[in-house]
Amino acid sequence: MLFQPVSTIQLFYARSALLDEKRRLEARISALEDELEDEQGANADLLDKARKATMQFEQCQTDLQSERSVTQKLETQRMQLERSNKEMKVGQILPFTR
Repeated sequence: MLFQPVSTIQLFYARSALLDEKRRLEARISALEDELEDEQGANADLLDKARKATMQFEQCQTDLQSERSVTQKLETQRMQLERSNKEMKVGQILPFTR
């Protein structure tokens, strides 16, 4: 005879071991699913923060460009006023030196 008969007790222990392994694996799957859900939530939060940071950066760039434009206009006005002031001083000095 090639096969030995398996006793009922052996079958019971084998089935019990398989059921224990199944429960252990199901618990591990559940823990991994929970971990995956947590990581997906954290990832979504990070993506939202990155999106907000990008929007803030773009707003800062816009504000900086606006400030540069205002600064350039003020600098041009300052130079024009200095030129006018210098011309007025020259105009005041020249009539007295003639």
